[in-house]
Amino acid sequence: MEFPDLQIYILILIIFSSVAVLVSYIRLPYTIALVLVGLVIGYFKLLPVLELTSGLIMTVLLPVLIFDAAINIPLRDFLRNIRTILILAIPGLLVGMGICTIIIHLGSGVQWGYALLLGALLSATDPVSVLAVFQRLGVDKRLTITMKSESLVDDGVAIVVFQIVLGILLVGEFSLTNAIGSFFMVTFGGLALGLVFGLIGSVILQRIDNHLIGVTVTTIVVYSTTLVAELLHQSGIIAVLAAGLVVGNYGFRRALSPISRITIVSFWEFATFIVNSIIFLLIGMQMSNVNITHYIFPIVIVFGAILVSRSTIIYCITPICSLIDGKIPFRNRHVMVWGAMRGTVVLALVLSIPQGMPQYHFILATTFGVVLLSLLVQGLTINPLVHFLGFTRLPEQKGRYQRLMGRLITSQEALRELERSWKGGGLLRSNYILLRREYRKGINELEKELDKLQDEYPDLKGEELTATRRLLIQKEREALQEALRQGRISYQDFDHLNKMLGKRLEEIEVCTLEEEEEVKGRKKRRDWRRFQFWRR
Repeated sequence: MEFPDLQIYILILIIFSSVAVLVSYIRLPYTIALVLVGLVIGYFKLLPVLELTSGLIMTVLLPVLIFDAAINIPLRDFLRNIRTILILAIPGLLVGMGICTIIIHLGSGVQWGYALLLGALLSATDPVSVLAVFQRLGVDKRLTITMKSESLVDDGVAIVVFQIVLGILLVGEFSLTNAIGSFFMVTFGGLALGLVFGLIGSVILQRIDNHLIGVTVTTIVVYSTTLVAELLHQSGIIAVLAAGLVVGNYGFRRALSPISRITIVSFWEFATFIVNSIIFLLIGMQMSNVNITHYIFPIVIVFGAILVSRSTIIYCITPICSLIDGKIPFRNRHVMVWGAMRGTVVLALVLSIPQGMPQYHFILATTFGVVLLSLLVQGLTINPLVHFLGFTRLPEQKGRYQRLMGRLITSQEALRELERSWKGGGLLRSNYILLRREYRKGINELEKELDKLQDEYPDLKGEELTATRRLLIQKEREALQEALRQGRISYQDFDHLNKMLGKRLEEIEVCTLEEEEEVKGRKKRRDWRRFQFWRR
């Protein structure tokens, strides 16, 4: 690499670091600010234009985002909402793509085939800005998991559908049987490939508990999964998603110490920050070179089409999901509609279209314009919407309880590390006694405050007991699997004991649901009494 190129990348690093600092003082999503800065840089030609290619995004940058999101999704929560996720990501996506295609064809006059291509590539959602808002404000966990998981599966399915449609347009032949066969082969092939690489990575992590080697192993898992998937013509996104779920829920919990796990998760969080920063800054820089002013009307039509199709999916299909996986509140549905922005994946797909293809400039300019509108309109209004719908009004006592619990967890881990240092001979006895006394005093005070809060608000105690029971059953299952692996119990005993643990877990879930319904019932009765009081 030549030195001037290196200077450009250093300047980009300085720019997005400065933007990150700046947005901490103003109420503007970080990704939106980067796009705006990129537009200014590109319009005034302040930096040379860097090529943002489909290969760069799909092979190098996007796997980082997918893997980081996947390792942070608890498998239990993912499986609990799996039916909702799959319904929204497969039939929901196909229905939405069809609605979008019809509106694009009728509204802009584009031929059916190219309208279908545009509808397919715009089906991939990218709620990164929304999830950042959720994380900052402490929004409902189920909504966060559902949107994140749906987006990951949705991206993989959208990419497969887009590639099938693009292949049909380039070849000029269509076979429904071949299209369906290709879809299932690429999807399930990527899923199987990801599971294999995830298990291999988890086994290696189990053998070597070292945070630096762990970072290296997970990096190899990500890019080897991506490259092998491409070589075998499978879905790399679905493969990386499956590998991340396996590593995050099996490799991390069974193989790594807490310190190693924190180090690896922090590395991927940092990598995601860098990748997102590069992508959104370059998006802004490249948009200034795409002539979207001649396509203002089609851009507005297409943007309206994706909003209509998304609204149809959510408001018509989520009632079905509510019957299967539990009720999805209306306010959650509003956020699911407005939070489904378009970004990284959409641009990667449009950049993969051959330039000699008919309607290429129309599709390119329209896609860039829709992405810009989506980021600015939806991205700038999602925060007020979340506040308006009441997602941020968490009970003060629950917030205080969580903060105290966080302090207790960190203090207990520090005390365990102090014990390890003392036993390892790396600490003087007088210093060990002094520090142990300080930490034990702090832990006792925190436990007293937490006990007081639990006495005042019994619901807090119930939530903690339920979460702890789930965790303990999971540990029992892990110990049972290890005993089977070592040959200490038979398969028959393993099956019997595993079913018993499953029944205990089901009992916990049933009790939790009954408690939630009882709480909702008490709230409704209380609201009704208040209503009757004010009527009098």
